[in-house]
Amino acid sequence: IWNPSTLSLVYHLKLHADVVSCIEVTDKFVLSGSGDRTVKIVNLESGKLLYTLYGHTLGISCLKVDSGFFDLEGSSSMVSHDSNGTGEKGSSSLLITGGMDTTVRLWDFKKGSLIGVLKGHEDTVVCVQSHFESTPDYIVSGGLDEYRVWNRRKLRLAYTLPCKDT
Repeated sequence: IWNPSTLSLVYHLKLHADVVSCIEVTDKFVLSGSGDRTVKIVNLESGKLLYTLYGHTLGISCLKVDSGFFDLEGSSSMVSHDSNGTGEKGSSSLLITGGMDTTVRLWDFKKGSLIGVLKGHEDTVVCVQSHFESTPDYIVSGGLDEYRVWNRRKLRLAYTLPCKDT
């Protein structure tokens, strides 16, 4: 982790057992996805590893944080590395991950819990997006096969769009 003001190294993190394929930074956290099938969540200020998220069966190719997410109960699928968790109470945040296992997974990353799994792609999911001003109820995933638009409140497919003209 680098300090952009001084261009100096603040932390050198060795968290993953395979290549890091995606990174997202919030005001308090660094989240990274890897070919080792995990997401690591690190406190930006201290450099301390808070959570490791498990669930993808192949490498993670993309991730996106949507901090405008509302609270949902999810089943736990994480290992906490901090007995106090993030030390924050209140608002949760949605993390969306896409992987080589063709799934899109939704997590409450401040709690380290899995909310749901969206299945339907037939090839690697390479990008995910959410929290659009005009369509806040939807998640869009792009795969090597097609685009899929998901209803994030119902956790199901709304419609698909082809990637190529046919």
